[in-house]
Amino acid sequence: MEYMKQINMVITENMYASLITCYSRQDKMEAAEGVLDMLASRDQRVHWVSYVPLLCAYAQRGMVDKMLKVRLPWLQHFQVAFVGLLLVFLYLML
Repeated sequence: MEYMKQINMVITENMYASLITCYSRQDKMEAAEGVLDMLASRDQRVHWVSYVPLLCAYAQRGMVDKMLKVRLPWLQHFQVAFVGLLLVFLYLML
């Protein structure tokens, strides 16, 4: 990440999503989660695109409890609908 900044590479949401995907494919789930934490700590708006690979990784591993703990800012008022959506998503991933 620091190298990309040094060479003035434009870092997009898709790059963050790719980084999360890479970590999760290596079973480094804490590092994958850390990417979102890093974005939030830098006061950057975390786009929904960044959440998708993490939710997919949780679904593939059957980690429903972790999926339910993900707090999506744009769905604060729709948590019940979100839980239903996650369950459908998990069903489709298995």
